[in-house]
Amino acid sequence: MSEAVPAGLLDSLMSNINTLFSVLLYHVADGTAQIKMPEQIFNSKLQNTSIKVQVHSSYPHAAPQVLVQCALVLSPGNKMCGGNLHVINK
Repeated sequence: MSEAVPAGLLDSLMSNINTLFSVLLYHVADGTAQIKMPEQIFNSKLQNTSIKVQVHSSYPHAAPQVLVQCALVLSPGNKMCGGNLHVINK
């Protein structure tokens, strides 16, 4: 994470717990969901915000690429603390 976040911003987030909490909640959705369309919107835990998920299939026998807020999901479905963590490239 520290490579993708500028040092000044990272320091600011670490010193302001409320802002850090809001940033983290923006990236969390309730429950589990199955992607049924090429593009879906899910409500995030942060009030009045949403998370956009897109699925791109370019080859019939290859695994589709999944993007969340335009970030490529590199490692989906890692079990953590009663939920799933999806590792992204940003």
